[in-house]
Amino acid sequence: GGMLLDPIMSLIDTACVGQVSTTALAAMAPCTSIFQFAFFAFFFLSAATTNLVAGNPPEGATVVTVDEYGEKKKVMDWKEAAKRVDFNERVVSSASLLAVVLGSMVTMSLIRFSDPLLKLAGIPATNAALLNAARPYLLIRAMGIPFVFLATVLQGSSLGRGDAWRPLKIFGAAGVVNLVGDVWLTLFKGWGATGAATATVAAQIGAAIYYIITSTRLDKSVEESSKPLRDV
Repeated sequence: GGMLLDPIMSLIDTACVGQVSTTALAAMAPCTSIFQFAFFAFFFLSAATTNLVAGNPPEGATVVTVDEYGEKKKVMDWKEAAKRVDFNERVVSSASLLAVVLGSMVTMSLIRFSDPLLKLAGIPATNAALLNAARPYLLIRAMGIPFVFLATVLQGSSLGRGDAWRPLKIFGAAGVVNLVGDVWLTLFKGWGATGAATATVAAQIGAAIYYIITSTRLDKSVEESSKPLRDV
């Protein structure tokens, strides 16, 4: 799912740009390394969200009681279940806010230090043509980092609830959108690496927005279903 979102989109970019320009293709390699480093460095947001949500399932809030016949049985502890619902909501909202803040900081850092980072990633300082080819791709792709971080957090929330199918569908659709956009802008419109970066960012933003919409709908259904818990 989210762990493969950015690498797969970078691979699609590479495949399309390689058809039109070897210079642009060479310029994309250090950019891809930078984005993969940033993505995996902050993937702990998704992993932590998954662990916290999965560790507090509302349906697991049960207590053992003894009925009138002396038999033990498990019943729902409604107060504890309500606490778990509130806890999970706070975890996801806090992690989402942190993802947007950290993602924005990474974006601003890439914009501010684009040239030093590209040189550090392997572009020779004397090769101005390669540096000029890599810079636009890096700057455009940097715009999508907050959305990628947010999408991975929401994925962590889904996995914590035991729903692995929804993030797979969303990220799979984003990959298809990216592929179509790359082919159209790179091969047919002649935008080169800039077109590939634009298509990738559009797919990442679309995936994050759609995930937010579907998560909001899910939260509303969860809120309705857990209303008896909150009324305790």
